[in-house]
Amino acid sequence: PQATPHVGGDLTEVEVKVLRFCKESRTRAEIVKMTCLSLDYVRKELLPKLIRSNQLAYTLPDTPRSPKQRYLATKVKKSE
Repeated sequence: PQATPHVGGDLTEVEVKVLRFCKESRTRAEIVKMTCLSLDYVRKELLPKLIRSNQLAYTLPDTPRSPKQRYLATKVKKSE
């Protein structure tokens, strides 16, 4: 993983960018494309961290592995 500066609290710039991007529901592929990070990193590290911290939510919570799954920010940092 790349070293990513923290911008406040325990969120990195990339995490804040993802939360802002997910103001509208987004697919994992859209998030990967926007961040230019690997699919594995986004799937195994980035999204689970944001979901565990309740800052990102599944749009289909009963089926988290659904191919139609999308992600939606629950808390969005204001622009600085």
